Amino acid sequence: QANQVSASDPQQAQQLLRSVLLQGEPRAQTAWQYLEIAGQAPDVSARGVIQSAPEDRRTMLSELFSDVMRDPSLLRWNASYLEWALQEFPESDFLRWRLATHYNSNGQVDRAIQRARELHQRNPDDPESKRMLGRCLIDRDAKQALPYLEQVCRENRSVEYLFDLARCHQIAGNGQQAQQLHWEIMEQNPYVSSSWTNLFVFSGPSDRLWRYVGPMLEHGCGVDDEYFLVATVMAAIRQRQQLPTAWFPLAMQRFEMLKTHPGFRDERTRLTRSLLAWVARRPQDLGGNAKLPSGWIDLLAARLWWPRCSWIPQRTDE
Repeated sequence: QANQVSASDPQQAQQLLRSVLLQGEPRAQTAWQYLEIAGQAPDVSARGVIQSAPEDRRTMLSELFSDVMRDPSLLRWNASYLEWALQEFPESDFLRWRLATHYNSNGQVDRAIQRARELHQRNPDDPESKRMLGRCLIDRDAKQALPYLEQVCRENRSVEYLFDLARCHQIAGNGQQAQQLHWEIMEQNPYVSSSWTNLFVFSGPSDRLWRYVGPMLEHGCGVDDEYFLVATVMAAIRQRQQLPTAWFPLAMQRFEMLKTHPGFRDERTRLTRSLLAWVARRPQDLGGNAKLPSGWIDLLAARLWWPRCSWIPQRTDE
């Protein structure tokens, strides 16, 4: 009902959504819609609803709004909201977890460690709390993080846990242990393109690594993983192989992402040149609305230096 009236009567829609939040069974979408039309900064709007709610609903609402505040468009209000919410509801380890995660993902290492230590002290036997503390410690002191991550991996050797431990070993300078863990990950799940990329960077191309490439690309891997789609081009060239046509749409998606994210090392330059080389050989693959940069330096480099075109499958009419 709020959706139906939001355009014609935003105030009525706001009242309806507020009523659901205070008395009904709200979902994250309810909270999101309310923040969109409340007319205030999102953290202020969320606080207002929570403070007006019956006592037995306030913690639930604070955690519900924390789901919504993780959205990239609301990220700049997330920390202030979570700090306020945790002060209001200090027994909520859910909020404490969210705050540690926010600080860790935004490079605020000291604040992340502070909240992760609190979480671990409150839940000393909880594997997820140990893992969170280990993850937050990696970028400050990987060797200090190792015992926490090694302990949880003795109890749980899932891909997510193993990847944290592999990253920690890599930063601590234990390359051999990191490689062994990445191979264990690939054997458990052959579509973890970030582990494949790490193995490629560690040891270069190999027949063993190449066997994963086609299935991973057909599976749609790599759009969110730094350097993977560039590394597959490097691997194809060195192995004297051709990539499947599934590479191109994934690379185009990654190219769009790199317009707002820097990527890893020279990823953007190499991906751009790889796409230019591909389109030069297979122009029909470029959709009508899609565009690539046309700088002559990149175009010339793609044709004459790297990556050229041996790794690109021929057109069917050739």
